[in-house]
Amino acid sequence: MYLTHTISSDAEIINKLGIIRGLIQRLVKLELAGVESNELIEGHRIQDKRI
Repeated sequence: MYLTHTISSDAEIINKLGIIRGLIQRLVKLELAGVESNELIEGHRIQDKRI
């Protein structure tokens, strides 16, 4: 039971880090393309409730 709970917690952390990594990659890509990042960050705060 303890092991299952520990693995579940680790998996949740890894999943959230993957979401954050993806958002960072997208922000960098769009910033390099000339899109203002402040607008993107505010949009993600509203849209992405997973993190």
